[in-house]
Amino acid sequence: MNADSHSAEPVEITPDDEIDALRIYEDLHYCQNRAQLGQESVQLVREYVGLNDHLWAVATAGVISPLQNAALFTHQMVIECRADLVRTMLLLLRGHLIEAHGQTRRAIECCVWARRIKLQPDLVQEWMTVDMTRGPSKAWKDSIKSSVLFPEDHPQLRELRQRYQVTSRCVHPFRFSFEGRTGVEEHPDGRLTVTYSFFDPEEIRLYTPTRFLWTLQTHDLIFNVFDEIFSREIGLRAEEWLAHRKAVAAALTKVGKFWIATTERAEARKKQARPAEPNNTGDQEP
Repeated sequence: MNADSHSAEPVEITPDDEIDALRIYEDLHYCQNRAQLGQESVQLVREYVGLNDHLWAVATAGVISPLQNAALFTHQMVIECRADLVRTMLLLLRGHLIEAHGQTRRAIECCVWARRIKLQPDLVQEWMTVDMTRGPSKAWKDSIKSSVLFPEDHPQLRELRQRYQVTSRCVHPFRFSFEGRTGVEEHPDGRLTVTYSFFDPEEIRLYTPTRFLWTLQTHDLIFNVFDEIFSREIGLRAEEWLAHRKAVAAALTKVGKFWIATTERAEARKKQARPAEPNNTGDQEP
């Protein structure tokens, strides 16, 4: 690029290998999406990360050392959910909408496992001994199965289960989890060329703004469950915690409307770009 010129000159980039090429394309998607979403969107993500930090401060205030293992587990899950949120947003900005669901799935699991061990603290003893070579016992599996983690009579957990199922379907290799990434081109000589993209097709990537909204709404549900887990600690600082959550919720409502409008405009442009449907009514043009 010529610094003395008002126009940028084209720059040819030659990746060292496929890994480097993927990184470059991720950076391009990141810059494009971050610019499209705007500063308010990025700030809102910071606000949600700040909520996690606030929750951590409230949950650990007045903790007497040494921590009991069960209490340590619930606190660690707060940190894990915070990290999963950051990774999810980075994947979305880099154009990996399907892969981002894997991090949201993990955040939901961290949350519901924390609640389960809060209710049954002895479970943490086995959790601490399970490793890559030693699987959990049947007693553990029975205590941590889906029907126990997501009881039907718990509205927040019932909603989280529905979202968990959505994320799980994207993590598993169902057709729609990689739809549009593979293409086949037939050549005049009869040869077939198969192409593959590491990124979701444009018709999926246009939903990036509403994926932001869906992800943060999911983390709102996660916060609601942590409210239950740390009800005693939050009760001591309820006014400041509830005020913080209310302020972030108001920001989500405002920015969420922008995200929905952005997606609707992208859908409208997509429809306009489609070729006209053939006239099958039998009527002929004059």
